[in-house]
Amino acid sequence: MRALSLKKQLFRVSKFSLVYLAVKFNALTAALFLSNLIIDKIQYGLFEYALSLGIILAIPFNAGLQGAYPFFNVKLQKKGYSSIFFFHALIVSGILLVFLGGQLFYGPLIAEKWNLALLVGGIIALQVLLSVIWKSHERIYRAVCLEGGIFILINGYNLYLYTSGHYFEFSLLYTLLFLYLVFLFGTYLYHLIKTMHDFSFSNYKEALAFGRPVLFAAFLIIILTGSARIFIEYFLGMELVGIYGLYFRLAAVTVLIHQIANIVFFKKIYQSKPEILDHWFGLFCLFLALLALLSYYAVPFFLKGYFTLLAESWNAYHLLFWNLNFQMIVWIGMALYENVIYREELSGKLSIWFMFLILLMALTFWLFHHFAWLDIFSLTLINILILFLACEIQNYLLFKKGIDFHKTRKVLRGILAFILFFNLFIIN
Repeated sequence: MRALSLKKQLFRVSKFSLVYLAVKFNALTAALFLSNLIIDKIQYGLFEYALSLGIILAIPFNAGLQGAYPFFNVKLQKKGYSSIFFFHALIVSGILLVFLGGQLFYGPLIAEKWNLALLVGGIIALQVLLSVIWKSHERIYRAVCLEGGIFILINGYNLYLYTSGHYFEFSLLYTLLFLYLVFLFGTYLYHLIKTMHDFSFSNYKEALAFGRPVLFAAFLIIILTGSARIFIEYFLGMELVGIYGLYFRLAAVTVLIHQIANIVFFKKIYQSKPEILDHWFGLFCLFLALLALLSYYAVPFFLKGYFTLLAESWNAYHLLFWNLNFQMIVWIGMALYENVIYREELSGKLSIWFMFLILLMALTFWLFHHFAWLDIFSLTLINILILFLACEIQNYLLFKKGIDFHKTRKVLRGILAFILFFNLFIIN
């Protein structure tokens, strides 16, 4: 019986892993494949810009309710806290559909990049919220597939372009995404009708109040880590957004490895002693540094023949790929600390520091641009330094509480020194 039970568990884990990896493969490759099918680099930059801004917009669209659903419905098991989440999603998607759909009949009210960003942001917000709801009720496969829904759709469009030989049309991609938003609207409407009997505005207000600090913290983190493409568009132009986006995605394999590790060891992060976490965090960052070094040489060797934009831009932008590969490790270090920060209830203090870092980053970009020092390489280095400062601040807050991650701190400082040394003396 035990052997049979073990086989069942292994089968379930293997099945889930295959589904998870398939979905993550789509998330990782959708934009990469699209870069090979869009002839105009500015159009690809527009797509990357909208995707980046959309991920940021998804945070306020959800109003922190992705954290409120499991709190009220799983932890507290309160009655009357289901329909309010479907109601919120219906309001958000309904407003977006009216605004974006109305422009199809009355003409554009805002620039194309803003329209696409709003559409992407709405879709991602709705995906995330419904995924959390399904995870809370252990509908794991639905949840995982939905998380990558927009990327699966984009890869479907990529497959259509590749097999049909048709040229990329932004209007067609926009229409497909708009119809997907309509589908999500219909899904939420169906669930709201089923649960409407327990709807309460007072419960809705309570859930929004709970989600407010979650919204604020998440918004600051996503601005800090994901706003580079927005600054690039503002200071350097849309074509460089596409270049940056391509190399960013090629470097993001390390983030995928972190996400898998975070899922597997999430509970242990909340239960293990700090010195044990410090040991494993440091080793993990060292492993990722070796992987980043390997990636710098392996990616052009294996992929230049498959991605036109990579082949055309490598000689001019290989330093960008180097920096982004190692930026991912600093970003992951920040994410590793983040779970411990939440565990130790230090997120409020961290938010104040993060606001300061965002202002410092924006001011530094502006000053470099003002003195004509800003290019895509210096912008990326500034971003890396800001993320490193975020790690140092997290370390400082934890140290004040008697928690010393000295091994991880030394590894991240060594990686930063390595990045700067190669920028100054080797690669250039």
